[in-house]
Amino acid sequence: MNLEINGRIIQTEEIDFNSGNYQQIIFEQNFQKTGLIPFEVKIVADSTGEINLENNRFPAAIQVLESRSKILMISDKLNWDVKFVIDAIQKNPRWNAEFLMKDKILKQGKTRVKLQDKIENIKVLFLINSNNLDFNNEEIEIINSFVKNGGGLFLQGNPISQLAEMYPAKKSNIKKSFKSNLFSQKKANSIDHLILMISILLIIFHLSIIIM
Repeated sequence: MNLEINGRIIQTEEIDFNSGNYQQIIFEQNFQKTGLIPFEVKIVADSTGEINLENNRFPAAIQVLESRSKILMISDKLNWDVKFVIDAIQKNPRWNAEFLMKDKILKQGKTRVKLQDKIENIKVLFLINSNNLDFNNEEIEIINSFVKNGGGLFLQGNPISQLAEMYPAKKSNIKKSFKSNLFSQKKANSIDHLILMISILLIIFHLSIIIM
């Protein structure tokens, strides 16, 4: 059995079909770059005289990712909502999250830190604004440079006016939560149900635009 990448045989393992037992073949390969890598596994048995060889090959692809993507989280409060987000991110084996508090000064635990030092080598800057998260001019320039160089910026909570040009979030006019009911007739046909579902989706889409 051969493992082929880009038409080249990378690894070969021998299989004994005479034993009649279940066999597990493991190929271990270190990739030098990330992205979608096509590969093919082929069974080669010239001595069998087999006519149909198409079922002896298995073409597929593997998504090669970086070891762990780094996420920097900054919030003005450490409440249960923020704690839930932190726990959810840290449970994902593909992410490596670091949390900082910003209350006039930027801190990691009780230690004062600089944004320039912490933002290096991260993929996403995750900001959680309860109401008082703001940045000085130097920090705004650092975030702006980070985004221009391809860094991801995610904002949860209230919009941050200093980042308005980078993140198109606007404060909604909804001041409180509300609920309503939709009723349909029991004898409604499939077209009525379809119109009702489209109306519900349009309402949800409209509300999401207002909230954003």
